[in-house]
Amino acid sequence: MALECLNRTDLDVQIQAGIQATIRRYEGQRFWFNESSTVLTASVSTETVAVPTDFLFLDQIRVTENSADLPLVWAPFSLIRQINLNHAVGLPTRYHIYGQNFYLANVPDSAYALPTFYVHRLPQLVNPTDTNSWLSAAEDVLVFGAASYVSALIGDLPNAEKWKANELTFFQQDLLWKRDAYGGGRLTMTRF
Repeated sequence: MALECLNRTDLDVQIQAGIQATIRRYEGQRFWFNESSTVLTASVSTETVAVPTDFLFLDQIRVTENSADLPLVWAPFSLIRQINLNHAVGLPTRYHIYGQNFYLANVPDSAYALPTFYVHRLPQLVNPTDTNSWLSAAEDVLVFGAASYVSALIGDLPNAEKWKANELTFFQQDLLWKRDAYGGGRLTMTRF
């Protein structure tokens, strides 16, 4: 039934928009398939490090010194600026996200490794043949979300409401259940 709505070739653009709208609605939440980690590098005498290009929100950022990973502590931007005003250099101990950068205090005196754990944005689906983890992990949510979107656009409000209810059911009873079954929805570091 929902697939009938989504198999209309005259609505390809609207179907794609419905899929993207459904992804945007949920992408700010943590799932096992959108957790990521990377190691950024602080530059000597530079207080900023760019966030990863696919960054949505941070779990944790750490600094490595002499093989020890130490957590950086969040601080208000005004405190970071105050500490760095006097060009205090050394091991960074604090951070703040401002714009597309991590601001560090103290200003790094070495090229420190910064293990970073975060939730990332998956590659956007541009072409009808594109795929990403949303399609494999949340296919039913996307199908019903797109069907609701397209049905509303063509004026079929009863079906739009029905598909929206199905979308929410699959989101709550399937996707959230799977997320919680994968460890409570928190990325954890592996120590060796």
